[in-house]
Amino acid sequence: MTAAKAAHNFKPPFEEDAKPALSELVEFPTASGNIDVTTKVGMKYEKLGTLLLGDTDGVVVPTIIFECQQKADKITLEILRRWLSGKGRQPVTWKTLTGCMRSSGLPELASLMEKSLRDIVDF
Repeated sequence: MTAAKAAHNFKPPFEEDAKPALSELVEFPTASGNIDVTTKVGMKYEKLGTLLLGDTDGVVVPTIIFECQQKADKITLEILRRWLSGKGRQPVTWKTLTGCMRSSGLPELASLMEKSLRDIVDF
């Protein structure tokens, strides 16, 4: 492997306080290939959205569900878009995202993401 290719394939160590990008969540790299986090969240979007957006009044997430015509992947994508843009009450960090996933009943997905973020992935 050439030095240029090795430099291109290097992924810096996982920083819990780093801000995720939407593109990273739609095509999240793992050792076994990319996954779409919005699809993996599945029907747990309501709990995840409530936690990420701090929707204690129960208004924001139901509005998103209605606007997205109850399609789970679109709902999750919109929740993530809003959270990433700073419209939620939770900090926009990997640590927050994986913590909210665990609390939403998605511990396997959170663990997979943390492991992938810590490993060097050959893109």
